Amino acid sequence: MALTKIKTGSVSDSITLTTPTIDGVLTANAGVVVDNFTLDGTTLALSSGNMTLDVAGNIILDADGGFVAIKDGGTEIGNLGNSSSDFTITSSVQDKDILFKGNDNGTTITALTLDMSAAGAATFNAGVNIGGNSNFLAPNINITADDARLVVQEADGTNMVWLGDLTGGGVGGCFLYNHGGTAVVQLRSDSASTIGHGLTVGGAVSIGGSITNYVATNSGNPEFSIGSSATNRLLIQSVYNSGSQILNYVTLRTSTTSGNADAGKITFGVDDADILTVADNGILVGTTTVDDARVNIVTTSGQWGIKCFSSAAGAQNFIAFNISGGGTNVGAIQTNGSSTSYVTSSDYRLKENVVPMTGSIDRVKALNPSRFNFIADADTTVDGFLAHEVETVVPEAISGTKDAMRDEEYEVTAAVEEVRDEDDNVTTEAAEAVMGTRSVPDMQGIDQSKLVPLLVAALQEAIARIEILEGA
Repeated sequence: MALTKIKTGSVSDSITLTTPTIDGVLTANAGVVVDNFTLDGTTLALSSGNMTLDVAGNIILDADGGFVAIKDGGTEIGNLGNSSSDFTITSSVQDKDILFKGNDNGTTITALTLDMSAAGAATFNAGVNIGGNSNFLAPNINITADDARLVVQEADGTNMVWLGDLTGGGVGGCFLYNHGGTAVVQLRSDSASTIGHGLTVGGAVSIGGSITNYVATNSGNPEFSIGSSATNRLLIQSVYNSGSQILNYVTLRTSTTSGNADAGKITFGVDDADILTVADNGILVGTTTVDDARVNIVTTSGQWGIKCFSSAAGAQNFIAFNISGGGTNVGAIQTNGSSTSYVTSSDYRLKENVVPMTGSIDRVKALNPSRFNFIADADTTVDGFLAHEVETVVPEAISGTKDAMRDEEYEVTAAVEEVRDEDDNVTTEAAEAVMGTRSVPDMQGIDQSKLVPLLVAALQEAIARIEILEGA
């Protein structure tokens, strides 16, 4: 091994040491410049001052053990590590935080604090900006502060969605949604909640208190209230006050496309049964089949189609018939408390061209009374007439035309409601009822009370003939 002795003094030339061995301490007060430095040992220590690594390229820390420890006075503060090729930053001291600091316009700030005493809870010094589409997957998102808010803003600072204390309004527990700078939906704890546009709720809505839309006088707007008073459990009211004029008007309306002209209905049901249906051509009670009548009532065995009660004793008018709407009644169904009368108006002031009946016996002889049973009741035989036969004698007693037919709408395929599974996936698509049209008999009817005048006139003619024969 070559050994070169270096004496004190000024040395201007470079010195080459080929594999030197130094048994003592190498002291270089002005520093040591080394090219291709290799340290064979476990510790590189300085008794004082700082150590600077200044390289023209990169500084590479290659620790085959998997981490680089940072210590202070021999105590590990944290480390940079490798966990299955994941880069880790670890705070080694119990409950001590990880801080991300920076320089904001000359001031040192803590941009982010990860609280290791609170399971790594993150506290940002200012706002958090997220670019692109972002999804948050977490069991809970808790916002906790003396003035806690969640604000979603446009780039110009306009508050689009706001949860929390409403700034400047002193309103806590506020939900605010803006559109174009206008509060479209505002739910506030001070009851000043508003909904400026339509609101669509896809699932069930549970409301613990009252819902009241208060309308000031002369506004002309409707009111909808649930539980508004001790007696009004549900109130739908449209009130317009203009001086002495008061108008109450409520409309429930459905609309359908031209291709589904008969699909629009308002149905009231109990226990999944349609009790009352308001269709575009009438009211259906106990049925969903539309007929040509404005009111269709279908009953089952043991039921009454219409049952009228009166709380007052004595004679009562239960049903009145009127053609002109507010004019003279032309008929009624009345009761005196023990029996019922079917009344047809017969006041002389309603009639003109009154002449005596003649030829009544001949007309009565033309009637053909018969005994028969109805097809729907084969076990009951009754007395009566065939309508088309009576029509030739007393046409005013007959309604309808012999052998007439009419078109009837009927349900070919029942409507199907949408069905969803527990994951809210549609398993059965909703479908409207398919309706068809068929031709059915338009039955004739008879008002047998219209035969009474003819029978009386015939009886009078017969009595007159008997009296003549008896006098002879």
